Amino acid sequence: MDLEGFGASLLGRVVLVSAEAGDAWIPYEFLPGLSSSFSCSILIVGGSPIVRPVLAEGEWTFVVRPATAKDWSCVATILRGMGGSVLLVFDVDAPVLPESFVTFMDGVVAEGRTTLTRVWLGVGARVPAIPDAVFFPRLATGAQRQAAYELLKRLPGRREHGPWTALALEDWNSILDATTTSGYGIVVSDLEESRWVLFWHNRGDSMIGTKKVRFETGLSWIQTGTRLLEGASP
Repeated sequence: MDLEGFGASLLGRVVLVSAEAGDAWIPYEFLPGLSSSFSCSILIVGGSPIVRPVLAEGEWTFVVRPATAKDWSCVATILRGMGGSVLLVFDVDAPVLPESFVTFMDGVVAEGRTTLTRVWLGVGARVPAIPDAVFFPRLATGAQRQAAYELLKRLPGRREHGPWTALALEDWNSILDATTTSGYGIVVSDLEESRWVLFWHNRGDSMIGTKKVRFETGLSWIQTGTRLLEGASP
């Protein structure tokens, strides 16, 4: 079975990157213009003290650690005041979204004044909407492959098409053998398609700058703590 490379724009879409904390990334390759596309970029993080690569690989306007209803209200106020195109990323350890905030985001999208691109990172991340695209890193182990297979089987139908049509496990593993050997991951999406379709992607194409640049950016962030909005609780 031949796969094509994924090539749709993710601006204004809901995206899930199903990867462990150490492997999670943001698919910038499919966000045309990168940071210049956004009037504001917000990273939602949890309580972990570990600084992950996603902090160094994006030019964040705000990094927020919401712990109370007031903190979520602060994020909503930022979004309400921005307009234009906003990138909102939920890190692997981000807290579960309150229903009121989910409703607020749906309202922002429905209003149409703001183009809201939402990205969730992490295996088992709770995404309160049907993703437009689900990205996986290289799936090398049997456990990773089975977990991804089960996730895809839960993708529901929408618009004019039905749920994901599960491949025979033999075909699934054959595809993953080929993509893993080539250094590629898998993405499933129905963007510009009439059903859920499997594609390949190269995670490296979504990495910004060289390792040295990413390291220096991360070090600068750690040293200055620029625009880090701490939660109300210590």
